[in-house]
Amino acid sequence: MLDQVLNGVWGLSEPGGRYSRAVAAFEVWAEKMAGIVAAQRSGDVDSLVGKGEVVFLSELNTSWKGECLVLSRKLDNWGKMLKLLGDGGALSSPPLGDQNKNNDGNDEMRQRSSLARVLEGTGNLVYDMLAELAVMERIEKEATRAEIEWIERMNEELRLDDDTQDSRQVPLWKLVV
Repeated sequence: MLDQVLNGVWGLSEPGGRYSRAVAAFEVWAEKMAGIVAAQRSGDVDSLVGKGEVVFLSELNTSWKGECLVLSRKLDNWGKMLKLLGDGGALSSPPLGDQNKNNDGNDEMRQRSSLARVLEGTGNLVYDMLAELAVMERIEKEATRAEIEWIERMNEELRLDDDTQDSRQVPLWKLVV
């Protein structure tokens, strides 16, 4: 069980691993998103028009979302396995020959076995990876929500502009008839 967890976490987190690729894809999307949001907030409509079409924030593709779901499930399962391994008692108790206390502040670290420290470090990595996936998903949802609100505001402004232009261009007597 420990081998499965350690090799799995290592494989996901190494450069070029599935987790790293998911983070890289998000970072590319986030860079584009930042430019679009900055243009929307500043009112720079010209920068939002590219090749005759308005540039909108695209959602992250469904394969990215699916990959994040798979990664989250794997990491969650591995976190549970690490908790089971770490709660066994033998890994968290100090080794017999390490009962001496020093006053240098490293007593706790010296009293735990190497295996316990590896489990803790791997558990922290798993927790941090899960947290980062959750943050990326929240950012994507929030950016999508913000863009929908911006589009609705722009549509409302255009509708109001159209209403005021129509009332000025058409004589009042034609509107009554």
